[in-house]
Amino acid sequence: MPQTSNGVSYDLIEARWMHTYIGYHGQSIELTGFQDGEKVSSKQNTATHTQQKTFEGNNMIFQSNDKGGTFTLTLVPGSHTNNLLHYLYQQSINADADVDPTFSITCANDQTGQVTKGEGCVIQQEPDDQQNSGAYTLAWTVLASEYTTTRNAPDINLD
Repeated sequence: MPQTSNGVSYDLIEARWMHTYIGYHGQSIELTGFQDGEKVSSKQNTATHTQQKTFEGNNMIFQSNDKGGTFTLTLVPGSHTNNLLHYLYQQSINADADVDPTFSITCANDQTGQVTKGEGCVIQQEPDDQQNSGAYTLAWTVLASEYTTTRNAPDINLD
């Protein structure tokens, strides 16, 4: 692992391959100004498959039709991305009936090929604010109507 002249180790392998974009009205905007460490987390709303038992004790597997998901973007207060997310939040509240206030979010890792995408997104609410003397963050929650993750094909033949 490379080191600075002061002997501090650093790792650029992961960070430079991960990109997060907002898509809004035909524009794609790469986001910056994230907290050091945890930039974005995302998850499906519900499990795709759940298991239940019949009265006889047999297993049944159910597949959910819920395609939604949640993204949490953790930003530092001075980031321009806070202003963008605040704008999108205000648009979702104040948009005219003929204006689509939703946006898309894409998290791509160029090294692994994983792409997680949310479409039909809105901001859940303003983030909790803090005022303290230490470093603090603003966590924005994005609700996605459709949540998908794609990965590279397996490197073994399963046919």
